[in-house]
Amino acid sequence: MKLRHLVLFLLSPLAAQASDGVSAAMQAAASVWPAAKITPLMSGAPCAAEVVADAPSSARNGLAQVRVRCTGTPGWTRYIALRVEQTTLIAVLRAPLAHGQPLTADAIDWQPRDALKLPADALTQAAALPALTARRDLPAGSVLAQSQFTAPKTIERGQTVTLISRAAGMEVRAPGEALADAALGSRVRVRNSNSRRIVEGIAKADGTVEVTL
Repeated sequence: MKLRHLVLFLLSPLAAQASDGVSAAMQAAASVWPAAKITPLMSGAPCAAEVVADAPSSARNGLAQVRVRCTGTPGWTRYIALRVEQTTLIAVLRAPLAHGQPLTADAIDWQPRDALKLPADALTQAAALPALTARRDLPAGSVLAQSQFTAPKTIERGQTVTLISRAAGMEVRAPGEALADAALGSRVRVRNSNSRRIVEGIAKADGTVEVTL
């Protein structure tokens, strides 16, 4: 399946086996964030017929809105607010780090945080720690993100890369062309060689670019 086909699949409405809009919204959100704790912020929205829910596109500051539709007569359309929490281990600086100093493993304290409330380039324990040098002075207790550091260049402008996208338990790969140089872990724009669409993702060590849908 091509990347654009997966995108269309994720954005298409989901027919929920539920009797109310809240349950349908939670099922739709769980398909996007299967490991997250999802809590509704409103009471049920009953429907005597099938409920159709759109897959949410993002969760800002841990909050997501899902559009749901009751297909009965009369039907209705509502936006269901959900709290989405996805705990992961995040790198936190143990002691101050000066500009130009390298980041070492013993300088990091791995703490559980809600990943959906952090920058997309936050350093997580799930990723290999690259060779990083501080761009500026960082105080102790800083939540560390790739943008605070310089890293060795891993992708060059014009290079052929592999786009990787994961969602709902699926992984899709597609060839692409990097539109700029990129350091390890930084964001880079890539033109999909199949669809010619330009997407943005995170540069990885093996020349792949991970795209978050």
